[in-house]
Formats: sequence, structure tokens, C-alpha cells
Amino acid sequence: MANRIGKTAIVIALLFCGCSNWSRSDTYRHAALTGLMALDYAQTMKIAREPEHYHEMNPILGRHPSEAEVSAYFASAYAIKTAVAVALPPEYRKWWQYALIGFSGACVANNLVIGLGIGF
Repeated sequence: MANRIGKTAIVIALLFCGCSNWSRSDTYRHAALTGLMALDYAQTMKIAREPEHYHEMNPILGRHPSEAEVSAYFASAYAIKTAVAVALPPEYRKWWQYALIGFSGACVANNLVIGLGIGF
């Protein structure tokens, strides 16, 4: 069920792309966010696979989420972040994207510090 929810969320996010006055700069920022979220996803999956070594800090996921919960969370989060970016006026969109890039970058950096690496 969670996997199906995650796939549905991704499809919805992809449908929203291109439905607004989306600029090339918006695309570059969203690509950076997507890359960081992919790295965070891979690191969080490692946490899910190795609960004896790591625990999750995200209160929504809980300390020891399952792989299905991680997948559903990231797919849903990506869909929501994309939908909000599309809905915002361009002057606010870039700040939304910059904030998300900063937050995701901090999560990835923290995960690197605790030894999770960046491999898939």
C-alpha cells in the first residue's frame, strides 16, 4: 500500500511540472532539490536497513521506519514540494526552492557526518 501511495505521489508531481510559468532557473533549482532528496532518500533507506546502527531524526518517520515508510514519505514529500513550487508565484517560488535546497543539503551533510555516505 505505501509503495503504491509513493508511486501515485510521484506521478502527481510530474503532472504538475510545466503547468505554470516555470523558468529555466526554476528547473535548475528543482533539479538541485531533486538530487539532494535522492541522496537523503538513499541515506534514509540505509537507516531503515540498519536499525541496529542508526536511527532516524525525522519525527514524521520515527526512529526506525520501514523501507516502505521511507519510500512513501519521500515520494509524498517530493510531490508536495513540487506542487507548492508550481503553485507559488515566481518571486516566491525561488525562495521556497532555496529554503528546501538548504534544508535538504543540511540533512545530507548531517548524514555524512554520522557515517552514512552517499552511495545507493
